[in-house]
Amino acid sequence: MTEMVGVVTIVSREGKEAELLGVLRQMRSEVLTEPGCDLYLIVAVSREPRMFILVERYRDKDALKAHQRNPALTSFGAALEQLTESMEIRIGAVASAPAGEGS
Repeated sequence: MTEMVGVVTIVSREGKEAELLGVLRQMRSEVLTEPGCDLYLIVAVSREPRMFILVERYRDKDALKAHQRNPALTSFGAALEQLTESMEIRIGAVASAPAGEGS
């Protein structure tokens, strides 16, 4: 079973940082209820206050696909479009286990 990870870099529109963070927190609450979602972190980048990085980990490809089909995420899409200047999504397979979890 190959774990999948998504890393999303989001830059908010000027002055929309707090509003964007609120939407991201709502998304996090929704996504963490999905079967197979093992991790969903929101990272506020210290030296770039308009930038957030999301780190998501899914049990396998099927869990990731289910996440991508989650209809609740569609409602967040419109809000994100209004609040973000840019968004970059990267998805990949875990190449090594976290420390203490084997090789």
